Amino acid sequence: MHIGIIGGIGPSSTELYYRELVRQHKSAGLTLELTIVHADIQQLTTNLLQNKRAEQAAIFQSFIEKLYCCGATHVVIPSLAGHFCLQELIQLSPIPIISALDCLKKHTQHNHYSKVGILGTLPTMQTGVFGCFNQDEYVVPDRHDQIVAAETYRRFARNGYASEVDKADIFSIGQKLVEEQSADIVFLAGTDFFLAFDGQECGFHAVDCAQLHISDIIAQHMLFASRNES
Repeated sequence: MHIGIIGGIGPSSTELYYRELVRQHKSAGLTLELTIVHADIQQLTTNLLQNKRAEQAAIFQSFIEKLYCCGATHVVIPSLAGHFCLQELIQLSPIPIISALDCLKKHTQHNHYSKVGILGTLPTMQTGVFGCFNQDEYVVPDRHDQIVAAETYRRFARNGYASEVDKADIFSIGQKLVEEQSADIVFLAGTDFFLAFDGQECGFHAVDCAQLHISDIIAQHMLFASRNES
């Protein structure tokens, strides 16, 4: 299995996926074959905010074609925001895409959560992670806190670090989802949230969507390897 990553959206999330894939492949005794291409985070952000799904899918397709030519057998988009055009991209991609959205659904169903909270960009929160959840299955912050959460996350992605003030703001918003809106857990629906939450006590049950996605990539690689051995 040769993994192709559409990187650069943003750089910190790309580095996280690369580091964790190296570490977890080694722990699992798997050989890692990996190619990364660099996409434009500003272009993605513009198309996301304007809901230009077809345009972004075409951009991603061009990167996937490059990955395919390099031998990639599967594609990873290390950004939940990058999944906003997933359905359009699936129709264009010459190789399978390991979807982060499928991981969230599986995790929620496996743990029998009745209601999940979502933190991320405005489109991610307002669409229930791009249709991943039905309207009665998720809660999001109020309008003011949505803007604060989205702007705070944008700073994480742009700057590559989380200030103490930004950490306090995002932790407070997440606590409200659990204490005031009865969320069983809060999905950190943005890869760069690890800059604030990694190794921190946030005061609520937070689930890192990037780590779920990476674990699923490893599981799929193990299944791929076992099939090729049989």
